Amino acid sequence: MRSKLMMAAVLFLAVFMLSGCDRIHASDLSEETVPVTSLPRIQDSQWRYNEDDDVFYQLGLRYCELSSAEGCQELAVFVPGRYMSAEPNGDGTYTCTIDYFSQPDRFSASDAPVVFPVGNQGYASRMPLTEYTREAAVYTEAGFIYAYAGCRGKEDDDLADITDFKAAIRYMKLNDELIPGDMSRIFCTGMAEGGAGAVLLGVTGDSPLYGEKLKKIGAIEGVSDSVFGVQAWCPSPSPEMADESYEWMMGNTRTGLSEENRQMSANMAAAYAEYINKLGLTDEDGDKLTLSQSEDGRFQSGSYYDYILSIIEKSLNRFLSDTVFPYKASGGSLRHPISGTFRSASEYIRALNSDREWVTFDAAGNKATISSIADFTMACKPAVRMLAASEANTGKVIKDENILNALSPLYFLLPSRDGYNTSKVARHFRINSGLWQTETSLCTEANLAAALASYGTDVKLTAVWGIKHTTAERSGTGTANLINWITKCCRE
Repeated sequence: MRSKLMMAAVLFLAVFMLSGCDRIHASDLSEETVPVTSLPRIQDSQWRYNEDDDVFYQLGLRYCELSSAEGCQELAVFVPGRYMSAEPNGDGTYTCTIDYFSQPDRFSASDAPVVFPVGNQGYASRMPLTEYTREAAVYTEAGFIYAYAGCRGKEDDDLADITDFKAAIRYMKLNDELIPGDMSRIFCTGMAEGGAGAVLLGVTGDSPLYGEKLKKIGAIEGVSDSVFGVQAWCPSPSPEMADESYEWMMGNTRTGLSEENRQMSANMAAAYAEYINKLGLTDEDGDKLTLSQSEDGRFQSGSYYDYILSIIEKSLNRFLSDTVFPYKASGGSLRHPISGTFRSASEYIRALNSDREWVTFDAAGNKATISSIADFTMACKPAVRMLAASEANTGKVIKDENILNALSPLYFLLPSRDGYNTSKVARHFRINSGLWQTETSLCTEANLAAALASYGTDVKLTAVWGIKHTTAERSGTGTANLINWITKCCRE
């Protein structure tokens, strides 16, 4: 059997390379490996049961051999009750076997996807669950498996959280025959720092940059840590150019700067343009995205500029298409004119233009055109961060080049970077950005989407008009839309 699998992999790889496609996605190759670990498998006699939600679960699963003193490196797993055949042990626990013949709803015990939330605020450590959580039932009711891992934080190591999550994913896959569901369909989800972490898990599957870190904590070897999909809300996934992109997009809103700080902002914008021109991002037609120096000297022209402007304009037009007027806008943001009830789209646009006219509106076609990125940011997305405040913008100050590469998604996605084709990249990405958030520029998410698209990944970037730093959605809730998206990805 091993020789047949190896021969199939070799033949597949040969065809793959001859086709001219050198991009690696998770699950591209089926590899038969032997796990190396002293960790115990999940015990089928240690399941607990929540009768109200019909959920079996286990807590306190140690996913690496060398746990930290804080005891945060533990995993909790929750599965729909209908996926199990159970016998009570008399002490509150159950002995369970997977029921592969249970009546399927959306999914069955053999093909259910796994939701793996990533949410350590400020890149700090996250303690594991010590009791049942109703959050799990939201997903088990949809037929999903829910897995929650505690992790170390940046106080231990800049890569500690991602390393721990990778180790937990490996542990899930080690136990794929003992947990219902399909462990090749793990979806990482997160918002803000958690969203950035989810993106990293999605692009760094089996990356050698994390190899030594994983060995150091005694993670399982011989098991993949790649994932199938990523949902990220408002991530900030490019620490190497977070400040520069902030100044390029939003620095034009700064007023009262000293001459020294004004020049610093301009220099950072120029550095970002140089970075973009070397990066090798392309549009959907394969044409290179670049920046050119404009009359104001801030590189506000070129195909990359048009790309960012098009995302902003599309966001406004989606809002106009989605919105039923009269529409009530509450809580106008800093330096933003929108607040009140608007009887029509035209009235809403007039409010946007109250300080100066920067939106042109065709009422007959219900279509808006934005004059410039600068006008948009001055009205809706002003710079509120301190100038060149790396720690404030990204949560991490990184000087080590290897660590910076390990935390930079584009390092793994673009042919211009050394990390290209060295990891397994998730097949599906859904990235939602609150367009009016002032924590980060739109550029990092837009760059990520362009890189993923050129890599050949299924990616959808949605910049949501009128929304700030939250689980931004055009309509509905983040959880419901996540469930529907995961279901769709698994049906394709």
